[in-house]
Amino acid sequence: MKRMIPFVLSVLSSVSFASAQKSNEATALLQQYVAIDTSNPPGDTRKTADFLTTIFRREGIPVTRYESAAGKSIVYARLKATVSPPAGKAIVLLHHMDVVPADRGRWRTDPFAPTIKKTDRGVGTPGVRTCGRAALST
Repeated sequence: MKRMIPFVLSVLSSVSFASAQKSNEATALLQQYVAIDTSNPPGDTRKTADFLTTIFRREGIPVTRYESAAGKSIVYARLKATVSPPAGKAIVLLHHMDVVPADRGRWRTDPFAPTIKKTDRGVGTPGVRTCGRAALST
């Protein structure tokens, strides 16, 4: 998955079996991510940090996890340049792991049980969780 199709491509129509498979992987990744309730308050991000750390380790990416306060995790992963010599300075892909509370009365489906209709639906899909998936897919 280290070389997974970027998010933008993952939501486009698949043109081959390989791209369809990568798109399915990206969608599954987002669904797993959305299912983790990190509503703030309390904003406990430990389960999300576990999820991200597992992905990075599985892909052989060095990862460090920090706890800034009780229940407040930070995940730091560094990818080496894939060109030699490196083309320039490093870039940072950053996003937060908590989400706004979901008023379940305003949802047609469980906000932490992602569903796919015309688009992905679930807490965080229009923002932070999709950005996180895009960063993981790059």
